Amino acid sequence: MLKVLSHGMLKLENLPLFLKEEMELFSDPNKIEAVAGWGHKETALKARDLAKKENVPYIAVEDGFLRSLDLGVNGGEALSLSVDPVGCYYDASSSSLIEELLKDRSWFDETVKNRAQKCITRIKELNLSKYNAAPLFDEKLLNNNEKHRVLIIDQCLNDASLLLGKVPNDVMVRMIKKARELYPDASLYIKVHPDVIAGKRQSLCDLNTFSSDIKVISQNAAPYSLLKHFDVVFTATSLLGFEALLSGCVVHCFGLPFYAGYGLTQDEITSSRRTDIVTATGKVSIELLFAAVYLKLCRYINPVTKERTAIEDVIERLALLKTINDKNRGNHVVYGVKNWKKPILQAFLHSTDGKIVFTRNKAKVISLAQSLQADVIQWAAKADRTLEKQCKAKGIKTCLVEDGFLRSVGLGSNHVKPFSLIFDDKGMYFDPTRDSLLEDILNTIHANPQIESLRRRAFDIIDFMCRKSLTKYNLHGKNDAEVTAKLKKISKYKILIPGQVPSDASVNLAGGAIHNNVELVKAIRTDNPDAYLIYKVHPDVLALNRKGIRNESECSDYVDFTVTDCSISALYDLVDEICVLSSQSGFEALLRSKKVTVYGAPFYAGWGLTHDKAKLPRRCAKLSLLDLVAGTLILYPRYFDWCSGQFCSVEDICYRLLHMEKMPEDSLFVKVCRVLYALRRKTFNYLAKD
Repeated sequence: MLKVLSHGMLKLENLPLFLKEEMELFSDPNKIEAVAGWGHKETALKARDLAKKENVPYIAVEDGFLRSLDLGVNGGEALSLSVDPVGCYYDASSSSLIEELLKDRSWFDETVKNRAQKCITRIKELNLSKYNAAPLFDEKLLNNNEKHRVLIIDQCLNDASLLLGKVPNDVMVRMIKKARELYPDASLYIKVHPDVIAGKRQSLCDLNTFSSDIKVISQNAAPYSLLKHFDVVFTATSLLGFEALLSGCVVHCFGLPFYAGYGLTQDEITSSRRTDIVTATGKVSIELLFAAVYLKLCRYINPVTKERTAIEDVIERLALLKTINDKNRGNHVVYGVKNWKKPILQAFLHSTDGKIVFTRNKAKVISLAQSLQADVIQWAAKADRTLEKQCKAKGIKTCLVEDGFLRSVGLGSNHVKPFSLIFDDKGMYFDPTRDSLLEDILNTIHANPQIESLRRRAFDIIDFMCRKSLTKYNLHGKNDAEVTAKLKKISKYKILIPGQVPSDASVNLAGGAIHNNVELVKAIRTDNPDAYLIYKVHPDVLALNRKGIRNESECSDYVDFTVTDCSISALYDLVDEICVLSSQSGFEALLRSKKVTVYGAPFYAGWGLTHDKAKLPRRCAKLSLLDLVAGTLILYPRYFDWCSGQFCSVEDICYRLLHMEKMPEDSLFVKVCRVLYALRRKTFNYLAKD
């Protein structure tokens, strides 16, 4: 077996996933075949001693270099770990897997080199690093009149990489002295370590003792946004030194980090082992070193699917986490939402730097927002437009929130948590009376620099959703087989009409001249006198969670077949056309290559993909279905996986909707509401029999 002594390691939820190969290789439960420990730190001495005693391999596990959103000391979940069966990357006293990979380069071909180059480019574009909660660097902290700047990197006192990297105790003094000697005309800056800024660790020296000509940067900053302002970097063993190499800086090393000794850095300390590698096998390129460290030493996981994944996937995941964290950064006043939605918004608005305040007192909203320097968030369908205008008049930012398009397994009106929400600071997708963020995204999507990648993702999403019959609520009807059998016998041209909740905001705002389901089916019957019309009652109405059930019988007078307890996904493939007012069903039908006729103005109309009764002049772009899906499902919503507690991608939510794990326990309030709703339904159904 693979023995792990460290309690900290054992607490890592996904450790077995990271060490899958080792656990399969060392699987005999009756004996210790290998020992895994946390690097070469002092805390790993017992594990290393045990491995030596048992004469078995020791495997050094450490954080990866694209680790997480938040700091490890703050509990940020690791998406990457390094696994080294040879040594440890920061221990310069002995060889490591990196050095072995640089000796034997048979694995490094043109394909790997190109992959490394693409990853480097993408990481720099996205400003990614080991930890990724820091904002972009504030350029106001620099003096614009400076010709040259030198950055000196502070590290944490007693860090293992300093001791094992052969760093002298007075390294900060030495770096400052050398920087002044070599670059007398340059301005000197010291960057404080994030753990020190967070108050979790101690700096290498007293930062208050430096002379006034040395400026201290004690604010967190995304590394590449900082490094682009510097020509030269001095470091002991910091990862920021390697990132400086990737940025094109001249890097001076006063220890032996994993990237020193290969001719890429200016070194104060030499390593004969590494010199011999260069002599025997040739120059070490930045792509080769990156590939050895990021592609071979480190391993990556998807926390939602619980599978190992590629670095490219983690790059995009961290970019997504960083983007959402930046959007959520700051304070928020949430007005008017129901109690059961509060924990939902707390999850979707969470960030590493911000506060969320809920109130149902309209008179306090503006004063709260002003005192907290917060924006004001309202649930879109119930938003107070007067309050929104008052906020904007005071210079307070506003935002509307609403359910996303791949929401849940179950109805929101039954208090089922959503896996997606939409936050729109301009309008909302169902309101064509004003601009929305979605319209902006779709009108400009052809200019998106990632458009080809987005289209490839959109193609796969469409294929997956259609094959797996995914919809907004993913409900399964009791009568699917019976309804399917009946409709297959119908030879006439079949049109599906999805009913809507009469009081729904999308009906009121996007319905145009039509105001309810009865008017809709009348119009469709007039336009299609000989077609076989199939009317599907909206699940919220059918569940008696929304008003409108007593009016459904009138709709039946104009259609050939009224469907109740049948999933809409079972109907799409059985009909020739979908006619809608503003229902999302029209969008889902487009995914399945169906003809869609629109009588209102839903978000997917006006782009050249539907037959529209209304004109929508703001929607000027002509889109392919891939473009529409890329904007609507990838770029616009925000996704949160309740099972893993992580923000994630639409692909992850597609997976989750099919592989539902145990959801977090609902509050007593939500449970009581569900019971009351169920009693109401039973009472109504009982009385309806009379």
